[in-house]
Amino acid sequence: MPSNVESVRTVYDQLAQDTGNTVDAMNKYSGFADSFKCTTYPPSAGVPDMDKTAYIAYFEQFTKMSVSRKMTLDEIIDAGNKVIAHGTTWFTLHDGTEVVLSHMNIFTFDDGGKLIHIKQFTDSHNVLQLREKFKPQA
Repeated sequence: MPSNVESVRTVYDQLAQDTGNTVDAMNKYSGFADSFKCTTYPPSAGVPDMDKTAYIAYFEQFTKMSVSRKMTLDEIIDAGNKVIAHGTTWFTLHDGTEVVLSHMNIFTFDDGGKLIHIKQFTDSHNVLQLREKFKPQA
């Protein structure tokens, strides 16, 4: 069984590939616990808590709105059942807009190595701009 750090590196490696297969890769990832939840901070970003299905849909939305994406894992810290990862993502949207998102995630694993929680700290200014840009039209 891979270590928690290896699991996080694998997830970042899969997300870093600009192949459009992010959602497929996440659907195949067997490391999610049944009780998995992702919480996005700060709350002012307006992103609700997500279970596995909602979390995968969240990434699917970024895949659909961009023509290219690059993601790096800038730093990783092993804290036992928690792994802290700092990353940067660059998007080019269909209209040519370039967006850079900085993010810090705290991954929490259960004793069996299943991912039970992600605390996702995002670049709230850019997330709010993206949410506004892609808000469903009434």
